[in-house]
Amino acid sequence: MSALGPALALIGARQVGKTSLLTRTFPEAALVTFEPHRDVMGARQDPHLFLAGFGPERQLILDEIQYAPEVTAALKRSIDQDRRP
Repeated sequence: MSALGPALALIGARQVGKTSLLTRTFPEAALVTFEPHRDVMGARQDPHLFLAGFGPERQLILDEIQYAPEVTAALKRSIDQDRRP
């Protein structure tokens, strides 16, 4: 699905299967689920290091990313530097 671009956002109502759809569509992607009161893998503290830990070629599914807005900004900067899908 590289024709989609470097990032894809899937938004919708709660509990309708968004994560299930993505994990089935991208079975090789790493799934990270953020929680409101837990800094998953240090993502909020150092979002650039968090993203770098997956490498530039790894597809990521970032579930519940609204709980880690720091990662969103770091992800945007990373995509701006490298526009590959």
